[in-house]
Amino acid sequence: MAAALGNMLDGDVLAEMNDHVREGMIDLLDAAQVGEIASELDTDDAVAIIDHMDDADQAAVLHALNAGDRAAIEAALPYPEESAGRLMQR
Repeated sequence: MAAALGNMLDGDVLAEMNDHVREGMIDLLDAAQVGEIASELDTDDAVAIIDHMDDADQAAVLHALNAGDRAAIEAALPYPEESAGRLMQR
């Protein structure tokens, strides 16, 4: 089910979901699927998707990204939610 869901789920839709619903959907996907979705989004939306994952899952998703996307997301993650540092596009 997760493989089919990942292929049908648009990243922009996932980014706009309620936090609780989004976290439930992400739990159904593997790191490669979340990485693929995150790579299609603006940095702030990608960070919002992986921000609430535990450290091991975040590391797996970051590992699935290309170097440029990974660097941009890693630079934004330490900033507080809704801060200028988090919302800046890289």
